[in-house]
Amino acid sequence: MARFETTVFWHKLRSLRALAVICGSLLIFWLTSACQTSCGKSDQQPVLYVDGKTHIDGSDRIYETTPRESEWLHFPSSRRFLLQHNLGTTDYTPLIFIAFNSHPVTSISDASDDVAIASGDVAIIEKMGCNQVLIRNDTCSEQYLYVRLRASVVANDTGLEVDSGLGECR
Repeated sequence: MARFETTVFWHKLRSLRALAVICGSLLIFWLTSACQTSCGKSDQQPVLYVDGKTHIDGSDRIYETTPRESEWLHFPSSRRFLLQHNLGTTDYTPLIFIAFNSHPVTSISDASDDVAIASGDVAIIEKMGCNQVLIRNDTCSEQYLYVRLRASVVANDTGLEVDSGLGECR
């Protein structure tokens, strides 16, 4: 009788070890697939966006992809935007907002804006150039994008027209 009980014990122990190995393997597989940094194709060609507006506001030169209260840019997973801002400098401060609605702001004074400042992999700045900035959505979610860049006004700015070239910085 003791021999039978001993055999059953070792058989159960072997089964538990096999179950632990299977569960551990599944856990490792799940964790490695959950740690992906992006979805879809990350080598998409950038979408050149030239419809943004650059203007002078007091002592700042401002670029906006769209007016804040109008329709924002569709920013699905892995989308890359090459924004032509024509600020003529790399000394600018980016402010990037995202939303899950294409018209998140109904008026300038709307206090219930459903927007957030982009953080993490939602809007990765790949390149900041004199007249262009390259931004990528490295998440699996679909958002809408609003970008505002601010640079200091230089002495020769007239406020009427901004250099549209893509050449070297001044």
